[in-house]
Amino acid sequence: MKKLEGEKMREGLGVEVVGILLLLSSLAGLITVALSEDSISTVEVSPCNITCYKGEYITISIEANLVNQVSGWEIEFLNFSPRVLRLNSVTEGDLLSSVGTTSFNPGNIDNEEGTLTGCFCYTIQGEGAIGEGTLCILNFTALDIGVSMIGLHVELAYNGETVPCESFYGNVTVMINNGPKIVDLSPEIGFTGDSFTFYANVTDMDSVSGVWVEYWFGSSHNHLNESMEQLQNGTWTYTIDELPNSLLPLYYFISAVDEYGKWNRSDTMTISIKDNDLPIIHNIQLERLRQYSGDPFNISVSVSDNIGVENVTIEIHGPNSIIWNVSMEYYTNGLYYLNTSYGDIGVYTFKIIVEDTSHNSIESSHLTFYIYPRYDLDMSGEIDIKDITNVTGHYGETGPPRWIPQDMNLPYPDGEIDIKDITLVTSHYGETYPDLVIE
Repeated sequence: MKKLEGEKMREGLGVEVVGILLLLSSLAGLITVALSEDSISTVEVSPCNITCYKGEYITISIEANLVNQVSGWEIEFLNFSPRVLRLNSVTEGDLLSSVGTTSFNPGNIDNEEGTLTGCFCYTIQGEGAIGEGTLCILNFTALDIGVSMIGLHVELAYNGETVPCESFYGNVTVMINNGPKIVDLSPEIGFTGDSFTFYANVTDMDSVSGVWVEYWFGSSHNHLNESMEQLQNGTWTYTIDELPNSLLPLYYFISAVDEYGKWNRSDTMTISIKDNDLPIIHNIQLERLRQYSGDPFNISVSVSDNIGVENVTIEIHGPNSIIWNVSMEYYTNGLYYLNTSYGDIGVYTFKIIVEDTSHNSIESSHLTFYIYPRYDLDMSGEIDIKDITNVTGHYGETGPPRWIPQDMNLPYPDGEIDIKDITLVTSHYGETYPDLVIE
């Protein structure tokens, strides 16, 4: 919405926390703006007084009174102590939504700096609001005993004009709370795809009424608050059925309340998430099981991982105990390949090794392919009359080099089936390659 002209925030709406939270005294939190000579619109924080304890949730609404044809509003700036309070969420109130279709932006929450900026709402269709209603609802958590100052600057828009609101401060107090004692017994490490259980030993001079764990991943504003189950000897648990496939740390704290409404809250703890899931080899494909010496030959594999694939390597064992370790090339959608030729005649075996970004690795089983001499045209492992007949049957034919297997004269095929090709076969007549013989 259009930025309003006028004075910027002065003192800010104060929050003083020393034990019990007395939220925004009735005289504080009023923001006034003259809309006409006959009426004064006010924006105030409600309720004026809230009593809460460390770990408890606080709901504050921003209320507007005596408004006249207001079509939009903006909280330009709201600040608070991030050590004492955390702003969890901002939701739209009914002031404008009750009179038409609206566009609402919850703004940008920064709980490290303790600010909310750019929260606004305006009507898309409908009349301006008249009378009273709620601008928005703020949901806080009391993190710790201490002092917090809240500053608030609101602007209203009506009849196509915008008017700045002058703000002044009030106080909030939190008193010392002797709530349940919480001893956190949760593990320090979790693993992707596995379940994770929070454990806490919670005791109190009175009866413990309930225990909750609030958790979130990384810097997400999506905090989940779950009730923990009591087992025995004061132990409470809650289990996340499956941790997500992400290495973002898991943050949490545990809150508890006794039968007299006394609350306590643990410190915020961090769980390191490790990836122990192996990569997956889905499919290995050989272009051909049997290939001529010197001809290109493609091997491909499809792989995946819950976090990411670091590298894919193929280990090839060739004749005469020759071993190659070659990184396969990435193509697309998890497909890797190696396209190369093999000169030595004989039996080859290979396996594929996949390593993910967390250094988990998996190997395929060994697979086999066969490399035949060019002059063994029927790939039988024996150079015999069938090979001679095969090449002579194409005598005189021409085409691009190596256009058919019979174009095989060395060192390079020339695109013509001639005496050189026939001589190459006959010069090896009678040779056998036992490892390549087809039974």
